[in-house]
Amino acid sequence: MKNLIIICSFLVYSFLNAQPEKEEAKKAFKEIIKCYFKKDCAKFYSYFNDSVALLNQNTNDHISSKPLIEKKKACEKFATYTEKTKSFEKYLANYSMQIAAYNEYTSPDKIILKGYFFEMSGSPMCLMRINAFNKYFTKSDYLVIGDIPQEKKAENFVGSPYIMMLRKTKTGWKISGLTE
Repeated sequence: MKNLIIICSFLVYSFLNAQPEKEEAKKAFKEIIKCYFKKDCAKFYSYFNDSVALLNQNTNDHISSKPLIEKKKACEKFATYTEKTKSFEKYLANYSMQIAAYNEYTSPDKIILKGYFFEMSGSPMCLMRINAFNKYFTKSDYLVIGDIPQEKKAENFVGSPYIMMLRKTKTGWKISGLTE
């Protein structure tokens, strides 16, 4: 019984501590997304951590962010990233965000992720890719899913540019993982 109380106390403590950081991660995510609409490439890349995990359909890579910053390929895609959402204000009005702390996206049941991926994509492949992605992350990382449309129609899905992993660092929030 005593062990159960200790475990429950720890879980409640962890949950309460994660809430302010989730809000901070959400605020940082909004600032990053705002870069798409303002076409602010320099600010977007200033959010990159020293190394970034990239998740796409075929591979999971953990690479130095230096070549990504030098090539700035994402900047060329900002118009594509925003074509369905039109403006930052419309994005905020029509999409919701879900932030998952490390213990939520790595827990054995992964209820948060399963609910999202099955509802949004209908494919367990997305969940499997995130599971493979997990090996690069720490307890300072928060998974931000920002592509959840209020009206769930195929034409409203914006996908990968709105899903990323953010890490709290001494110098602020940094992108530690991106989906492509």
